[in-house]
Amino acid sequence: MTKQKFQELIDGGREIEFEYSGKRFSITYYEPNGSLVISFCEFYKEITDVETFEQLCNIERYGVKVIDMVESISDDDIDVF
Repeated sequence: MTKQKFQELIDGGREIEFEYSGKRFSITYYEPNGSLVISFCEFYKEITDVETFEQLCNIERYGVKVIDMVESISDDDIDVF
């Protein structure tokens, strides 16, 4: 998936699930105090909350940034809700 397509999905508030290196990850949202927060996590593991798309792209898990994970996966292998 391209960074542009990924940003369109995030800007549109779409929830995303994908598998990378045998692990399942998700991106969801919530509004704790009226401002939108983006949550990234490996299923049933540590959650990282950020406020911007660029911050999301720079989250690292296992030494790999989220944007690098997403860009290495085809659109068909990413579940969008």
